[in-house]
Amino acid sequence: MACEFYGRGKLLLSGEYLVLDGAEALALGLRVGQRMRVEDVPGDGLEWESTEKDGSVWFSARFAADGTLQEASDAAVAVRLKDLLAVCREENPRFDFSGKRVCLHAEFDRSWGLGSSSTLIYTLAQWAQVDPFALVRRAWPGSGYDVACAGIRQGNALLYRLEQGSPRWEEVVFRPPFAHRLYFVYSGAKQNTASAVSVYRQLPAERRLEAAGQVTRMARQMLSCRALGDFELLVERHECLLGNLLGVEPVGRRCFADYKGGVVKSLGAWGGDFLLVTGECAPEYFQGKGFRIVLPFNTIAAK
Repeated sequence: MACEFYGRGKLLLSGEYLVLDGAEALALGLRVGQRMRVEDVPGDGLEWESTEKDGSVWFSARFAADGTLQEASDAAVAVRLKDLLAVCREENPRFDFSGKRVCLHAEFDRSWGLGSSSTLIYTLAQWAQVDPFALVRRAWPGSGYDVACAGIRQGNALLYRLEQGSPRWEEVVFRPPFAHRLYFVYSGAKQNTASAVSVYRQLPAERRLEAAGQVTRMARQMLSCRALGDFELLVERHECLLGNLLGVEPVGRRCFADYKGGVVKSLGAWGGDFLLVTGECAPEYFQGKGFRIVLPFNTIAAK
């Protein structure tokens, strides 16, 4: 007997950092994610295998029925997984993983930051029949928007916020008339989310809350934009606002000042993973700069 669970990948289009202070953020669910397959096997322990997009195994582990780690290909990853399994059992004492084999398969390159951890948390929670945000609260430093994206059922995006620390979201459709002029460029860099959040938390609360109110209005304006020019103005305002708050020059000015075809926006923790760029000449320009991975909006956004 086997069962499967699926979680979508994500990209945060607006509200980075400020979503932690109650800002409403616009987040995009993706066509790619992670699929968890659970099947019965002989024995009384748990066999775990995580595979790359091409099917190769990047992590494997074996746990005893009581959750004790017996062997693993990567000790640090195994300890984190062990802790998640323990939280699942605490949240649902009936959760029994003995005599099971799990294969977690990624549909995207794990280095891209599209949600390998959030989709793990979501699919594991589905299997264990627990609230995924219980895992987020105990194991994750972020807002949880990415875990909400993993479970999108209608539409392809979310308006997400924290209300007195509790997640609230609305599933929406974000597929503007200018979607064919939107691209996601992989920067090749990686940002430590926990470290970035820690630095952000040290900023004065009054300034953070004021900026959060402004970004909330921008999220709904971005969602309702019908003209690319209006969307680009909002992106530039968002970048300036965050840049002034963080004391960091926006990436468009810092790294791509000669790009005249549109605008460039950081996504998620500034300095890592993907950029949102606009303009028909974006693929030619960015690939010419050595950024090989340029994903059109219409090929990566959930249908």
